[in-house]
Amino acid sequence: MRPRQILCAVVLLGAVLLCGCLGGGGGGTPTPAETSPPTPATAAATTTPAAVSTPPPLSAAMADRSPNWAGYAVQTSINNPRSDSFESVEASWNVPSVDCSASDSDYASAFWVGIDGITSNSVEQIGTESDCIGGSPVYYAWYEIFPEDSITLNLHISPGDEVHAKVEYVSGNTFRYTITDLTTSETFSITDQSRVTADRSSAEWIAEAPTNGRNRLLPLASFRPITFTHAAVTVNGESGSITGARWENQPIIMQSRGGSLKATPSGLSSSGTDFTVVWDGP
Repeated sequence: MRPRQILCAVVLLGAVLLCGCLGGGGGGTPTPAETSPPTPATAAATTTPAAVSTPPPLSAAMADRSPNWAGYAVQTSINNPRSDSFESVEASWNVPSVDCSASDSDYASAFWVGIDGITSNSVEQIGTESDCIGGSPVYYAWYEIFPEDSITLNLHISPGDEVHAKVEYVSGNTFRYTITDLTTSETFSITDQSRVTADRSSAEWIAEAPTNGRNRLLPLASFRPITFTHAAVTVNGESGSITGARWENQPIIMQSRGGSLKATPSGLSSSGTDFTVVWDGP
């Protein structure tokens, strides 16, 4: 995974020049797909996703654009975010299946919750992956302390499984990463330390187009719509939904540098806890 990029008109030495107030930079890291994930291809979705209210459509004019992220981010203030503020982030989702019939090439899609990555080069994140490797679907869970490599977890993840993921700040640069497969009752949890200073200036709920080992975005796998539910965040000791009164939220549309839509989030549910991301193109 990698911090969010912002689409800009300016390119410097072949790299995206960030647009000031929003957006992380930094190089990409090998995605779990590059580390020969242990989970084999599985059949189509085996679990019926839990029923949730349908979130409203998104007002596209309100959204930011990124070539690798789609979803929502929150900061204490979009224009003047405060560091050392975010203490936890969490959500549930059903692992989306992917359609790999179009090509034998590799496609990837990652779904996660995390802290940092909007105005910092660190990201503390945990989630699941739905990839197409050589034309076959592959599903697995992982966590990552960017800019370190992601770590594939020893959990058996199947499409349709409901998972709940959480990142919690412990102290210093130490965080606790937890993911539970609510369908199989398997849980992974680890307390790990970042090698870089964690800014703790944002939290995110994201569908991502990962990068490969050469820091290039992989084509986005054709995933079924994914709904993040029970989204929650704790900021300076106060917990709430994405629409909490003491922080600001920013929807993010994934769009190629050429202007093609790749993935689009819906608007937020009335509770501020649910939204859906749909695939638009690779």
